[in-house]
Amino acid sequence: YVVMNNEQTVLFFVSSLLLHDVYRTSLLVEVRDSVRPAMQGLVCSVSVDYDSSPAAQSNLTGRTNSTQAVTNALVVPSPDYSIITSSKSINASPLPYVAIGEVVNLTAKVNMIEGTSRVVLKLSLPSPSRLQLVGSVVFLGQLVTCDGSRAPNVSVSDVIVFDLGTCVNQADQNRTNDNSSIVIDAALAVADLSGVNVDGSALAVNTSFSFSQDVSGLGELSQQTSYNVIEPKLSLRVTPSNISGDAGDNVTFSVEVFHLPSSSATAFDITVEAVLPVHFAVSD
Repeated sequence: YVVMNNEQTVLFFVSSLLLHDVYRTSLLVEVRDSVRPAMQGLVCSVSVDYDSSPAAQSNLTGRTNSTQAVTNALVVPSPDYSIITSSKSINASPLPYVAIGEVVNLTAKVNMIEGTSRVVLKLSLPSPSRLQLVGSVVFLGQLVTCDGSRAPNVSVSDVIVFDLGTCVNQADQNRTNDNSSIVIDAALAVADLSGVNVDGSALAVNTSFSFSQDVSGLGELSQQTSYNVIEPKLSLRVTPSNISGDAGDNVTFSVEVFHLPSSSATAFDITVEAVLPVHFAVSD
């Protein structure tokens, strides 16, 4: 056989095929890195040209004919995509409960196809600025290269874009391991917005992953992650041991700080300040 046309054409030559005989052959081909997600129409088209007499007998005029067949199309899969959030909040409560000032980690993981794809990840945060990006890290598997930036673009309010450009995942026959993955970890802080981020309010983050889809543009996978804001609500009680006294008497003021029934989270860094008149002196 002969391989021609940049490995796009293979010619097989058979001098004759006797009546009732069958000619069998096969082609082993490797799918190149240039394939894109969801690409369709990849077929092997085979044609056969034949004659009723051998070409060596130029004095004979035979009848030429041909036939052809097309294989079933090979379909390139789409990337696998998942969102992972931190397992619990600082209040030791399972997500989706988050407190004001708390930082939650939202991780997007993409298992790339073996091939080429344009990759864009977008985080749409709840407005107005209820969640704030405080850090991000982009990890590329050992077989993945991207020509775009790993830095987030935050030029649009409450939208974070990671445009990784054109990414190529080299073939290793195993697209489910970490060598073929892209992982983006974003740290989001719950902003202190009075009247907006309050106990019981919901925060929704829409994460979308865009990738090349054949020649028709970008395919998109999306997922929503929701959080509920919780916050402590404290009160205090001060009880004196005596309601009357003169010089030399000791009075004990008992202080209790407690959660109201409507409180829904642990309180931290609590400071209790007692202010005494000039006629009192602390003895213990």
